Amino acid sequence: MLRKLKIVLIYSAAITVLSILIFLAVLGHQISVWFAAQNNNLADPQQMPDLGENDFAKTINDASIRSRVVIQVDREVIVKTPTLITFAIQPRSRDGSTRKLDTFVEDLGKPAVMDEDVQLLRQVRASISSADLEIKEQQAGWKTLYSDRPAIWTWSATAPTEGPKTIIFVLEQQIAINGQNMIVPAEQFPFVVQVKAGMIGKVTSIFSSFQSAILAVVSVLGALGTVSAAIWKLFHLFRSRTAVPSASVDPLEAPRADVTRRTE
Repeated sequence: MLRKLKIVLIYSAAITVLSILIFLAVLGHQISVWFAAQNNNLADPQQMPDLGENDFAKTINDASIRSRVVIQVDREVIVKTPTLITFAIQPRSRDGSTRKLDTFVEDLGKPAVMDEDVQLLRQVRASISSADLEIKEQQAGWKTLYSDRPAIWTWSATAPTEGPKTIIFVLEQQIAINGQNMIVPAEQFPFVVQVKAGMIGKVTSIFSSFQSAILAVVSVLGALGTVSAAIWKLFHLFRSRTAVPSASVDPLEAPRADVTRRTE
């Protein structure tokens, strides 16, 4: 009986040890699977690349090119009148020029609120936002920068009320790192611009109409004055020609009246 009990205890101990070994093997496998999954997540292109801050900035800087950025917008706008906002970028050529952009800026004739050089990647996207203006996109989306022509974005902005308005300009750039497309903001952006909306258009229109009316009245009065002067001159000329000059009588040569005395 005692011998059978020892055998049972030995078998139980063996089974227990075997169970512990199996548990440890399964646990080790699960741990290895978890670590492998974590490594895969770090290598996944959807995750952030494992680059230091300095290495990341260097990668961006090495891939960027010196480009001229010009933003044109009127500082003073008319209420309920659409105004054009433009955002243009052209990489500088080998001689440092941006001739196409120069022509565009001159032809548009709007004041530039920004005209600076910025280090940019080839793929860029400009956008604007404002809580004070009604904005409609005309040319938007991602664009590729080429040194022979500018990339242009345009919007139509309308101020519904008078007063100061704020426009926020955003410039984003896209780069592929480790197979992943990343979007990073460009330096010096967001860029904030303040504009003023007023009724100057109506005031100018009224003043122009009033000025035109005054000029018209002055012109009419001047014409009437000229006609009146001409008529007065003609009248005096006609009067001087038709008047008979009176003869002057010399008292010494005056004829003597014959006096006939009647003799009675």
